[in-house]
Amino acid sequence: MSAIKSAGILSLFLFSSLTHSQCTIQTTNSDFEYPVIASGSIAFINQTQHPAALLGWRTTATDNIMEFWSNGYEGRNAYSGNQFIELNAYQSSGLFQDYDTSTTPHFNYSFSHMGRFGVDTMILKVGPPGGPYTTIKTAVTAKEWKVYSFL
Repeated sequence: MSAIKSAGILSLFLFSSLTHSQCTIQTTNSDFEYPVIASGSIAFINQTQHPAALLGWRTTATDNIMEFWSNGYEGRNAYSGNQFIELNAYQSSGLFQDYDTSTTPHFNYSFSHMGRFGVDTMILKVGPPGGPYTTIKTAVTAKEWKVYSFL
């Protein structure tokens, strides 16, 4: 699970490989390309109106809203692909995906982060649904995309 502190813009790529079975767990919708929104715009997406199998991401926001941006909105472009996400739509919240960890996975992560208004902090956490969570990475980023990874 990734939990977020403060406002920011994120493009997240998480990859996992299981060391013993050589199986890979893929992140769903890692570039936030679903649902497709009009070029140069934003869309406030209610997670309950899209299948988790396609949307992939879920928010901790109590209103279930995620803010998707397409390339060109406010003069910004995604680090990768045509869309990205503002971490906090109408309230401070986190984004997460649940992964099957019946076999202990070893995660490799790579994500890009950009502060919307200046320096911004994003925290990547992992743990079981409901916690407790362990902080994996704290990203402090200004108004340009920066890639954080552990491969």
